[in-house]
Amino acid sequence: PDNTRVVLLADSRQGRPILALHIAQDPDQQQDKPSLLLNGAHHGHELLSVDYALDAGRWLLESEDVLAVRARSKLDVWLVPLVNPDGNFTTLHLDAGPKRGRKNGREVVQDCHFDPATEGVDLNRNYPFQWGGLGERGSSSETSSPYYRGPTEASEPETRALMALNDQHRFLAALSYHTNGSLLIAPYTIDGVPNPEPSMAWLLAQRLATLSPQPYRVVRSMYPVDGTDQDWHYHEHGTLAYIVEGSHHNPWDPEVRAQSREGVMPFLPGLVAEILDGLRIDGQVFADGKPVPAAISLVQEQTHAGEQWTARARDGRFYRLVPEPGTYRVIAEWGGERMEADVTVSRGAASVEISF
Repeated sequence: PDNTRVVLLADSRQGRPILALHIAQDPDQQQDKPSLLLNGAHHGHELLSVDYALDAGRWLLESEDVLAVRARSKLDVWLVPLVNPDGNFTTLHLDAGPKRGRKNGREVVQDCHFDPATEGVDLNRNYPFQWGGLGERGSSSETSSPYYRGPTEASEPETRALMALNDQHRFLAALSYHTNGSLLIAPYTIDGVPNPEPSMAWLLAQRLATLSPQPYRVVRSMYPVDGTDQDWHYHEHGTLAYIVEGSHHNPWDPEVRAQSREGVMPFLPGLVAEILDGLRIDGQVFADGKPVPAAISLVQEQTHAGEQWTARARDGRFYRLVPEPGTYRVIAEWGGERMEADVTVSRGAASVEISF
């Protein structure tokens, strides 16, 4: 209890609570630490994804492993195990057919009756970045489709809740749990969107994939998609956001479920180790002595998709994993001004402060 608080992020389209578990050394205080997002069940019918997320929370809170103990004191973690409670309810309680619990509870036809077989929005096609960008290949404009993208980008309260959470905390990394495929999907997922060079997200994914006792592959996507959470998180805030596609989808056999959970579990400790012990730049930006959300970039990292990653508004802090030791030039832009600073990263985290 000392390390957790339950937070109501928003109500779902049908009024169910979307709950987060805030895990930190002192969860009642604003944190000046790197933030991590863990979430499950963007698709409400992927029941095992909820277990993946809860297992992650259990490891963080109950494990006496040194890494878990350090995570509790050095990270600010937000766990949202059930992003889509409406779709989850549909799956568990309504006879709606296969894939229909995938979507949320939006009533598309305004007749005061929700039809779970035809209505609802696929939340993981509803995020603003490249929303509908691939036309009917990456999502659907047909309201009855299990991949319906919604009437407008970010139209759904569930989507907006996760976006607002990242806008506030500027997550350094995120794991979004799904089923099934035994895949670690690294951004960018959307066809035709070029990754930064070098791609820290891709390099890190390759290291994480080796940690599972089961064979996991690193891929950009399973099939054409657009409007996904991970791509929005990555493009908007530079979050190293991964979709973890577990090995099975709703298996009845409890032993199979346990094996699937075991295959997913190592990704979180691996990610925590990379954040706490990997090569990292810890920065803070001030203007007139006050923290500001300046745009931050590295000379050694080239972006190609219009990214503009900013420091956290409340404290001007930013955190950036880097691929190799060396001296990095940090560029901060604020109020029409530009400042540069060099920081040498040789082992662990290196700090830099920039003032306008």
